[in-house]
Amino acid sequence: MNKVINLLSRNIHDIIYDDVVEFCKQKVLESTQLDYKRNIPKDLAKHFATFSNTQGGLIVIGVGEDDKGLPTTFDGVPNDGKLVDRIHQFAANVTPLPTYDVCTTNEQDGNVFILVRIDEGAATPYTTLNDPTVWIRTGNVSTPASREELLRLANKRRDAEAVRAANITFAEQYFAARVKEVEEERRQIIQAGKMGIYKYTLGSGETSAIFSLTIQPYYPNKQLTTPQDLLQRRQDYCGRAYFRSTFINNSPDTLPGGIAGFTWHKGNGHVRGEQLYANGVSNLIIDVLDFNSEVGTRTINLGLVGINLYCHLRLTQNYYKMVGYAGVIVCTISLSGGSGADVTPIGSGNFMYFPRNGKVRLSSYNWSYEIDTASLYDDSAFKQFFVKLIQDISWSLGIDDAPQAAIEAVLKVVE
Repeated sequence: MNKVINLLSRNIHDIIYDDVVEFCKQKVLESTQLDYKRNIPKDLAKHFATFSNTQGGLIVIGVGEDDKGLPTTFDGVPNDGKLVDRIHQFAANVTPLPTYDVCTTNEQDGNVFILVRIDEGAATPYTTLNDPTVWIRTGNVSTPASREELLRLANKRRDAEAVRAANITFAEQYFAARVKEVEEERRQIIQAGKMGIYKYTLGSGETSAIFSLTIQPYYPNKQLTTPQDLLQRRQDYCGRAYFRSTFINNSPDTLPGGIAGFTWHKGNGHVRGEQLYANGVSNLIIDVLDFNSEVGTRTINLGLVGINLYCHLRLTQNYYKMVGYAGVIVCTISLSGGSGADVTPIGSGNFMYFPRNGKVRLSSYNWSYEIDTASLYDDSAFKQFFVKLIQDISWSLGIDDAPQAAIEAVLKVVE
């Protein structure tokens, strides 16, 4: 039985010539996110704008198709050595500049396929320099945007920000509800006389600091899968990070549009929740403050924070690969509470790295990043992004030196 090939869910730099051939043999029709071109079209700039205005997608150059969008010939195009440069020239004729990635496959008999991955645009509407028409992709064809579509594209950034903010609010409300439930459980256990139970209120006051990471598509307005599928295939979607996630401990909760896992530690009072939604939203919320009442210390260990963040980022990376999402990703991180706590640097003690501790001096901190799936799926770019993320957090918390080597040493614990 031949293996099913899905080019839409793959990093284009990992796709080889034979993958494209096998994909075409599967008779995959063109769609909103897939387009075949026999040669580099003269109006490729228009296609850049069209995909950017819609849902993004993949253009495979070197494949001929019939009038229904079914691949008929797939032998590539001659490799003249300047194909990628020509694609960049077309992209430069789009305003604003689209977010995209391009490469060629390996060569066979002097031919290659050109793969152009275009992200859903974050600055719509996109047009070409010589044509003011705003094009969108409907099915497998380009059509002029209607008045309603033009208004939607013009307001897309504002609407996307509102949707993302609402998703974060919902995730926080659900987490707060779960903390309230286990706090009642904690009190009942203590009243029953059981020893060794954390004696302070969970997730609040001076005894906690809540760290939150939310990852979501730039505009999470479409379903990438179903909540039922998420529940049934959660281990597949989470990948190797599943075994370090809360989803492994108990049967996950079901909630509107997704699933959630939650745990609490009866000894140190740490609460941890993870949420995964069918529209691509992914959330991690954890209490990161270590409170020792006997000696009066309050500490946040950035090494443990980093491990949690890294594992959840990997979980989301695998999820997006599985569902074939391509586009801009927004990562929102926050820390609330823990004011006055000491912060132990990540990687402290590794490579003769003995920096001074940091300090939580504000009541809350916020960090936000935009990356694209090309960076998320590329392991080298992914690690560079994570290093920057940890260095930014370290700097904000008073740690002026967080060497890349020290951060990477921590990652070896989970890789």
